[in-house]
Amino acid sequence: MHSVVSDILERIRSEYVRTVFQICTLVFFIVIINHISACVWYGITYLVAEDEITWVKTFLRESDSLSYRYATSLHWSLTQFTPAGMEVYAKNE
Repeated sequence: MHSVVSDILERIRSEYVRTVFQICTLVFFIVIINHISACVWYGITYLVAEDEITWVKTFLRESDSLSYRYATSLHWSLTQFTPAGMEVYAKNE
């Protein structure tokens, strides 16, 4: 992957386009890392016993769609990289 990005950057003559491309590359990797973090955080709730209290049982309803659950997990993951807060947090008892 690194060689592909290097080859593309060598062919770009404009410094502006090169900068925009590098920013887009960084944003892409941040999104991928956040996606993985969100999926792992949501997936961990299925590794615990069913009778334990988890963040999914605390903050989400069974009627919530999978896309809403994913968006909530992704939002939590994004807030871990910024000083922003969120009312959803890790919880087990």
